Amino acid sequence: MNHQDWNTVVLNNTAHQQQARRTTATSFRSQAEADAARLENDDPIKRDMNKIRAFVTNMKNARLSRKMTQKELATFLNMKTDIVQSIENGKMIPDSSTMQKMKRMLNV
Repeated sequence: MNHQDWNTVVLNNTAHQQQARRTTATSFRSQAEADAARLENDDPIKRDMNKIRAFVTNMKNARLSRKMTQKELATFLNMKTDIVQSIENGKMIPDSSTMQKMKRMLNV
């Protein structure tokens, strides 16, 4: 019977379950970190993100130079204020149609 692979099965062992949960949570966290590192090192994505960040910075500076609030810009663009705020804070990436609206509005 050397050809069989026997694994130990533990039933109703809370210590073992807690260890398994911790290991799973750690593997999810490390997987997310690995994905973030992979994206950070991926040149085309990194270049596009740098372009988007530069555009958002230019958009914010243009809005401030016109002495507009985020609410006013959102009203002109027919958007929610939260969306403009999220874009300026870097929490959200604008889609192409939103970027086109902002370009036209602010002449960026």
